Amino acid sequence: MTLLKNRREIVDRKALMAEVAGLLDDMAPDSNTFRSAFLSVCKDTLAKGRAEVEKRFNKGAGGEATVRGNAFLVDQIIRVVYDTARTEVYPVRNPTAG
Repeated sequence: MTLLKNRREIVDRKALMAEVAGLLDDMAPDSNTFRSAFLSVCKDTLAKGRAEVEKRFNKGAGGEATVRGNAFLVDQIIRVVYDTARTEVYPVRNPTAG
């Protein structure tokens, strides 16, 4: 099993969350403007991450490392989308223990 090295070069989830927080400072989370900007940030992150994975592949990374890199990239973007939707767009108004 090959470990994925320098994962933050592919995608830095904390930096992505900070960028999303910056959007939320300027826009309402339920606005179409926010959704459009958020989608643009996610697409840009995906493109940059794919470029990094491709660069690694062209420098000799194997198939397993390439697949792991792409999976890591998509997983982190999905985490950011989920966390943003859960906490900002559709927050629980009255959380319960259940």
